[in-house]
Amino acid sequence: MLTTILIILVVIIAAVLIYAATRPNHFVVTRSASIKAPAETIFPLINDFRRWPEWSPFEKLDPQMQRTLSGTDSGKGAAYAWEGNSKAGKGRMEITNSVPSSWSRSSSTSKGRSGPTTRSTSRSRRPATAPRLPGQCAAQGLSLPS
Repeated sequence: MLTTILIILVVIIAAVLIYAATRPNHFVVTRSASIKAPAETIFPLINDFRRWPEWSPFEKLDPQMQRTLSGTDSGKGAAYAWEGNSKAGKGRMEITNSVPSSWSRSSSTSKGRSGPTTRSTSRSRRPATAPRLPGQCAAQGLSLPS
């Protein structure tokens, strides 16, 4: 009886391990939020890194954080690099595409306290499902090694 239970347990563990071995070696986390404001109000805040201190909670993690802006002033090609304390970490973000008052996409690489380097893509867009309503939808996807 005990032998049968052990064999079943080993088979179950082996099945789980075989299944896990067939899965990709990274995972993606996505979250989104809707902001009830006209895209014309939100878009300039997202599309111009010089305006991020006005709204970004990450700016408050380290008041002494070193910031470097490069590339274009705003929109595609604008880049923002930072290096701060253990809460802020360090990284770089660049706007890779932008359509005025419609949507913008940025790509970033950051390294936190002692964790792995994180690569993410953020996208903000006017909701296609409710074009008559004011609002902006922001989505962020993180790709992390497992």
